[in-house]
Amino acid sequence: MLVVVDNSSSIAARKAHQEICAKRGIPYLELPKNPEANPARSHGIAMNWVYYNIVQYLEPETFGFIDHDCLPIEPFSLRARLGHRAAYGWRRFPGSNYYFTKPADDPGWFLWAGLCFYRYAAIGNKMIDFRPTMENGMDTGGGNWAPVYSKLRPEHVGFAVETQTLIDIDGHRVGYQTFDGALLHIGGASYKGLSTQLDYRRKLSDHIWNAYLGGSKDRLVAI
Repeated sequence: MLVVVDNSSSIAARKAHQEICAKRGIPYLELPKNPEANPARSHGIAMNWVYYNIVQYLEPETFGFIDHDCLPIEPFSLRARLGHRAAYGWRRFPGSNYYFTKPADDPGWFLWAGLCFYRYAAIGNKMIDFRPTMENGMDTGGGNWAPVYSKLRPEHVGFAVETQTLIDIDGHRVGYQTFDGALLHIGGASYKGLSTQLDYRRKLSDHIWNAYLGGSKDRLVAI
């Protein structure tokens, strides 16, 4: 089941997201106001809230998180990717973001917060913490290195393969991050590069919808 969990700081954005989910029949959860301004820590706090207030209560067989700008462009089964493993996602290492400094000889790693799924029975007894550990050079999700990932053998985790999908919009060819050939990650969907231009965002949205998602007349178009 897909559930949209909204950590937006914009009241207008939350209202728009809620209306879209209502039209689609998708469960929508509006998180409490986040006390953290730093985007990495804010993201981690939101994920922790979901884990400790929903996941632990429901104890589902599997659960996970996927970013709003990570879109399926090919048939894809998260359940199949996870299989009997404890976790599945895109592995990252200390210092993989420009504002995080990689400590010397640090063996740690973490699963990117935008694509990470788990078998609850394998980690439900751990002290889960999706916050970044900046002292160790790890972005959102890095707090799970010590309690979770350091305890897992490599064969217990499915690591997504990163490639690129080239998209040409009005002569602008951009390589977009893609996971396992099926999940297209727009990356910084609203705040960097060409994506800051409203006209480009609309054309990119049209292209993705028509090229990969069937171009259905049932599409909800943002104004």
